Amino acid sequence: MSNKQYAVYQGFHPGIYDNWEQAKREVTGFSNAVYKSFNTYDEAYDWMENNVSMSQKMKLQVSPKVTKYMNTHHKEASESYYEEPEVVQEPDSECAIKLYTDGSYDKYTKRYAWAYVLISNDNRLVDFDAGAESASDDNMWQVSGEIKGVVNGLTQADKLGYDSVNVDYDLVNLQKWGDDEWQAKNPETMNYKQFIGEMRDSGMKIVFTKIKSHTGNEFNEVCDMLAKRALGIKKLDNMKAIPEEYRDLMKEG
Repeated sequence: MSNKQYAVYQGFHPGIYDNWEQAKREVTGFSNAVYKSFNTYDEAYDWMENNVSMSQKMKLQVSPKVTKYMNTHHKEASESYYEEPEVVQEPDSECAIKLYTDGSYDKYTKRYAWAYVLISNDNRLVDFDAGAESASDDNMWQVSGEIKGVVNGLTQADKLGYDSVNVDYDLVNLQKWGDDEWQAKNPETMNYKQFIGEMRDSGMKIVFTKIKSHTGNEFNEVCDMLAKRALGIKKLDNMKAIPEEYRDLMKEG
């Protein structure tokens, strides 16, 4: 399945679309339409941003629709500073429940968001939550949200009486710090590492299972949607992977 993103800079409704049929409707019949396809949302966003910058430098008018879109849809922080291994694992079937988490960051407001969903072993939704907070002085961008999602998700699983949790993660740091394979070097990561240790000492079995991020895993995509929504950012990629019942259930209000 293609995950291409289609950026429409000049069209009926400028923006970034995750399918060609929708993007095509925005440019067909529009005089001097400007659009381009990309492999990722961030690449498409950068292209839109560069077009705005070039227009401003050349003193050309930028469409109010483009300005509105760019002000309400932001690119996430780059995750290139950590290495994500290719190995993807099978979940531990002996764990009582599965925890999916995700984090997001808005560089304009300097706020991060977290989200989690708890899923039974027969893939029923048990619980979910999300929220956003201002970044601390030790700003870790969306990593702060990833950590908060695990902490809040495990805390809720414990409250609900589960004694074993399979944490399905896409950020390798979460497992490395949690399993004491990496040294924690700042207060946020040290607190996370201590929390995982204390939960295990209390009797909870915690197993970390690697999944690939943003590749159509429905619960990973649900978490991404919830985290973005907490920041007021609309999720545009891989929405087809999220069942309609989850989109409806998790709507604001």
